[in-house]
Amino acid sequence: MLKIAPLFFKNILEKFAQRCRHHFYEYSLYTVQDYDQARAQYDKFQLHIFEKIVDEIIQAFEHDAEGHCYTLEEYLATSEPTEHSWVVEVFDGETNFLRQIPVFSLGLTYIYQGQAQETAFFDPIHDEFFHAYRGKGAQLNARRLESRFCPQLLLRMGTHPLEAAYQSSQRQMGAVGLSLCWLAAGRLDMMIAREKDRTPMSPGAKLLLKESKVSCFQYLDARSKERYSLYGHKELLKNTVDTWNQLLSAPQG
Repeated sequence: MLKIAPLFFKNILEKFAQRCRHHFYEYSLYTVQDYDQARAQYDKFQLHIFEKIVDEIIQAFEHDAEGHCYTLEEYLATSEPTEHSWVVEVFDGETNFLRQIPVFSLGLTYIYQGQAQETAFFDPIHDEFFHAYRGKGAQLNARRLESRFCPQLLLRMGTHPLEAAYQSSQRQMGAVGLSLCWLAAGRLDMMIAREKDRTPMSPGAKLLLKESKVSCFQYLDARSKERYSLYGHKELLKNTVDTWNQLLSAPQG
């Protein structure tokens, strides 16, 4: 497995933060006022950042980087697996970026033999660096991240935990990776997604949730036959599912 310097991910993503901020404010849809032009500039910029990040990786590891696979996150499903892979996400929150909504991130993940070993998401607008390393936990700007349980939330749920979970999930703001970072940081209590609507989770996001001890529960609604994925603290998920089952088994008036 590749030996990566402690600050490598942070340095490589921070290096391009200023360019991202500049492009965000200068070339958004509302600045350019032409979707096709804004989209073309975005695609060109996305490819530019991807190529620059790949160049940085190759320069840092030289011969050790030979034979590595470098993939944009949206093309991960169609890429050929190799022993060493790098997944670059430019950007998580694409529509937000185009519409000048300041909720998006740059992501970078190192995968060895099919398992994500290290990942990072950098929010260039708010200067926040989310980082996780397999077996060593997750951090936000060097502060330990670990899923927290808020008992008071159970009181606020009242008799309809699905509604509370759904309202919480609406604060995702169009950037799945960054929303999961917020969940790990305790800014979201819970996230819920219907299986048919759920966006496939990137290897980096999965590692971040695992290392911050965020749990996932698969739930089948007996009435609608819909499948859901719930993410949050395990105690909160357990209480939510137990209450949900009680509601579903109660007689309908």
